[in-house]
Amino acid sequence: MIGSAARQRFAGAAMCAVVFLANPPGAQAERVGLALVLAVDVSTSINFVEFGLQMDAYAAAFRAPEIVRAIRGAGRDGVAVTLIQWAGDNQQTTAVDWMRLTDAKTCEEFASALDQMPRFFANGATSIAGAIEFAIASLAQSDYQGARRVIDISGDGPNNQQRSLREARDRALAEKITINGLAIVNEELALAQYYESNVIGGPGAFVMTAVDFEDFAEALRQKLLREIGGVPIADLPRPALAGAGEHP
Repeated sequence: MIGSAARQRFAGAAMCAVVFLANPPGAQAERVGLALVLAVDVSTSINFVEFGLQMDAYAAAFRAPEIVRAIRGAGRDGVAVTLIQWAGDNQQTTAVDWMRLTDAKTCEEFASALDQMPRFFANGATSIAGAIEFAIASLAQSDYQGARRVIDISGDGPNNQQRSLREARDRALAEKITINGLAIVNEELALAQYYESNVIGGPGAFVMTAVDFEDFAEALRQKLLREIGGVPIADLPRPALAGAGEHP
């Protein structure tokens, strides 16, 4: 059953041209413990019901008490988070701009922004490379400087455009940015292995899996706990964990 927030998004969903970050990096960037880019696949393979399930899961995750506790425990500087939507090579946009999260109030503000967020692309190919490059630019131009910088790619298919995924990943790793993945394997059963070999990288990089979009919320919650709070691998539910490790 689709929630009211999802219905609101469906009603307000609109197409728009790609929006690139235009502001220069802040001269006085604020320090945070973690700068996290949530990069969400909205390509043709994601229908509007599936998009709504994803966004409901993201909003619910940032309202979850355990996520709020993890953010509080991340240090007094907090965690900076943004959400981007991506599809084909020239289809990326900042859907929810950078926000510093430190407590339940700021987490609720971020969740509310997710509730009101429309879908910016209704079709398009799957350019994971384009998403990574856009996320790198977002981190560089943010007003927040993270002690850790992480790009979190979620999607349900492999890169299928000509832009080089390996080059994009290598650029992120050269800038000491970690890439993690959340693979939705309802149609691509080997997608987690593909993410392990081609997408993730950096210290402690890992892939979580969701069997389908209904399973997405729990996988997302576990992934955020690990990213924000440094949850050991042994404490994660085994069915949701596809692989972990550092990739060159």
